[in-house]
Amino acid sequence: MTNGGKRTVCVVTRWLGEPSEVWVWRQLMLFSHTQPIVFTWTRKNAANYPTGDISVHLAGTPEDPQLGHGRWLWRLRNLVSGNFFGTQGTEKNRIVEVLHQNQVSAVLCHFGQSALRLLPACEAADIPIVAHFHGQDISSGLNNRWYRWSLKKMLPRFAAVVCVGSQQMQRLRDLGVPADRLHLIPCGAPSACFPLSRRCPDPMGTTYICVSRLVESKGVAHCIGAFALAAEKLAESKLIVVGDGDVRDSLEALVRELGISASVHFAGSRSEEEVRSLLKKSDVFLQHSLDHSSGWFEGFGVAVAEASSIGLPVIVSACGGLMDQVVDGETGIIIPQKDEAAMAEAMVQLGRDAQLRARMGDNGRQRMLVHFDTTTQVEKLEQVLLNVIEGHARN
Repeated sequence: MTNGGKRTVCVVTRWLGEPSEVWVWRQLMLFSHTQPIVFTWTRKNAANYPTGDISVHLAGTPEDPQLGHGRWLWRLRNLVSGNFFGTQGTEKNRIVEVLHQNQVSAVLCHFGQSALRLLPACEAADIPIVAHFHGQDISSGLNNRWYRWSLKKMLPRFAAVVCVGSQQMQRLRDLGVPADRLHLIPCGAPSACFPLSRRCPDPMGTTYICVSRLVESKGVAHCIGAFALAAEKLAESKLIVVGDGDVRDSLEALVRELGISASVHFAGSRSEEEVRSLLKKSDVFLQHSLDHSSGWFEGFGVAVAEASSIGLPVIVSACGGLMDQVVDGETGIIIPQKDEAAMAEAMVQLGRDAQLRARMGDNGRQRMLVHFDTTTQVEKLEQVLLNVIEGHARN
């Protein structure tokens, strides 16, 4: 317990301050019914993501013990338990020490791999653990047989399981998670930080924007291909690509190949304030995520939620959690994956109709406030934690 009478919750994340996982930091900042502390292996960007009076405890051990030849010893030592990701030795003792010293009442682990890793320490400390799944950990991650075996065996031992999309929820049901322990709580976005902004139609043309990690599965190449088609019908239109990643060079090459270099701007990685400013200067948001051959699918589109919050209509592909977020024809347009012609048609439709953009933008903002505002989502998450704590105390 803290001096304020709140229960202490330990939030576990592989790294804290990763820009692509800003929702972890946002959750921490909004905890109000419990007192969070953090256990992590890597602390990044502390100046941009300060935690104030929330204490951060570093593991002091490798981020991923499943890499290198040492993974075989790790797995051998976990053979009896069947949890091949479970913490051991010095690290396990360190975690138990942190949990006891801070009088932790429950542990919230972001990503299934971290939940499996913390499970032995939580059981040794007699503290309930909640596993929070986000994407890779309940899609392509299951291709790793060691992870898949461990997860199937250990899922019944988590006090609760949280996921961010309905497709993930179905997969967890298929893996045997009981309905009363399974919770759908999307990450959301902070509507207060992304207030409604109505941009006057620009006679110089429509501005489209993507905000994404530049990796193959995000499908930015299809946004560029669709923009090239749409630009033939929309004079002076522009595309802003915000983000960085492994495929940036190939995307820039594609832009040159399509002859649209004058209309496409790669903005690189930007701060939240800069992203917000760029969204306000744009007319339509684009995201074309793809079901990857690895089994990955989109969990929850945080950037889509931010764009909707600010009042932009969105065009998204029919991929994973994006279909939970967007109401086709009301808050945006959903197009088939890899269908650049359909995406271009939607871009032209919105580019030519400012009233339609405004209507969809207003609807998207309202849907964001009702279903995906971060404050509301964190309250739901905290209630799951408090219920777990109460249930553990009764038992």
